[in-house]
Amino acid sequence: MLAGATTALVAGGITLLLTRGISVLTVALAAAVLIAGGCLVVSLWNAIRATWPRDFNIAGNYLKYWNTPADLNGPLTVALLGQARIYEHQIEVNRQLIERNADRIDTPLAVLKWTPLAALVTALAGFAIGQILTRCAM
Repeated sequence: MLAGATTALVAGGITLLLTRGISVLTVALAAAVLIAGGCLVVSLWNAIRATWPRDFNIAGNYLKYWNTPADLNGPLTVALLGQARIYEHQIEVNRQLIERNADRIDTPLAVLKWTPLAALVTALAGFAIGQILTRCAM
């Protein structure tokens, strides 16, 4: 949906700029539409980044942690404690990864939230600047 909306906004902005009867209003609207399209591109990029595959620890042990005779022939409680440490480390790494991905999802939502305001401010500022420049040229 973001890609479709971005395409429509950018195409609309370019169309406004290429029209014959270009005016201050059409330039201001084109700038607003292009700013909104740019915001959606940023949002889309962050949303895609949030879904990229990343390394994730699965339940289990690594042979490299169990290669000494003490590990293989020692007491069971020591082996269980070692296994628990490995699991705890893997869980912590997975938790940090999930939190980073959640933050990457929050970023596009925040950009989407402020996109209408950015477009409105751009349109108003562009129109006001255009009016001022038009009056100064007369």
